[in-house]
Amino acid sequence: MKVLLVLTLLSRIFLLTGCSSLNPGEKIVASMDNESRPKWARQSEIIENMDGKIRFLGFEEVDGQARISSALELSDYRTVGEVSTFLTTKFNKVFQRLEEGLQGNGLVTREVGMRVSKSVIKNLRLVGRYWEKVVIVDPDGNRDLRLRVYSLGEIKETDLRSLIDQELGTAIPEAIREEAKNAFVEEISNF
Repeated sequence: MKVLLVLTLLSRIFLLTGCSSLNPGEKIVASMDNESRPKWARQSEIIENMDGKIRFLGFEEVDGQARISSALELSDYRTVGEVSTFLTTKFNKVFQRLEEGLQGNGLVTREVGMRVSKSVIKNLRLVGRYWEKVVIVDPDGNRDLRLRVYSLGEIKETDLRSLIDQELGTAIPEAIREEAKNAFVEEISNF
């Protein structure tokens, strides 16, 4: 146990002193399975439609000494949060126009958005996780060890459409339901 502690301390000292020659910027010093960042963790958008699947990227950056497992859980929650934000935003956009003539207070939007969000989150699959430790050096030579974590969730576009249709159900008049469904499908195809 003492040997492990000494080795851990020595590796941290080496990491921090060994990076003293770094120019301002950042350098990856450790990563999951010593692999480079996967392509999905580099996607330019948080939400992506690829091969018939809607993919949601969750990302967090925390102190480099944080527990990796805890940081990955935080990233997983961020992925779920991205799903919820996406659905809420899309439903607000779709229903805003429909509710304008009713002079409503947005109850339909919130209720439907919440139901769909819960349903989609239950069916979301986490298909990728990745972490890396990065030393960031500022212009003054100060070093900061950071842990970056990524989680990838996905749902088939057909499943998403089916869940939306199912959750719109009979609580909304059929004409509005069809218009909302068509508008939502159009929104999905925009990204």
